[in-house]
Amino acid sequence: HRVEEGASLRAVTDVSAFPLIAPLPSYGVAKEGHSWARHAPFIGAYGVVDVRLDGGGEIDGAGKAWWDMRHKGLLNFTRPHLVEIAFSERVVVEGVILRDSPFWTLHPYQCDDVLINMVTIRNPAGSPQTDGIDPDCSTNVVINNCDVESGDDHV
Repeated sequence: HRVEEGASLRAVTDVSAFPLIAPLPSYGVAKEGHSWARHAPFIGAYGVVDVRLDGGGEIDGAGKAWWDMRHKGLLNFTRPHLVEIAFSERVVVEGVILRDSPFWTLHPYQCDDVLINMVTIRNPAGSPQTDGIDPDCSTNVVINNCDVESGDDHV
């Protein structure tokens, strides 16, 4: 999928727009709130081969609304990741700008042959658990020429 330079995709802040899904097998439980579920990511791909996310445009997770709800104790389940690609092969994320993620920003999970190149991530200092890139249980991962600012772990 291509996000053209100058284009911006912005997530909604309506919690009901993010369905509940099971926690990932490596954790067994969700990270926040009730342990049996978490909110689905803004952009997700599961069990795909030869997937690309590129183009130079911006993907905005509208994170501030989610961080405020978390700080006020209004969320019952883990906030959504911005981009999660799981159980997939030959994954390329290149040249996009990812900003204001509600939770983890770019999360390849149980993927093989992953290239993350020239990605810019902007999450403000103090934004909770907004890890930049979490290559989780994945193999053959290359992270190259990325510029990451996050409120938690960068990679």
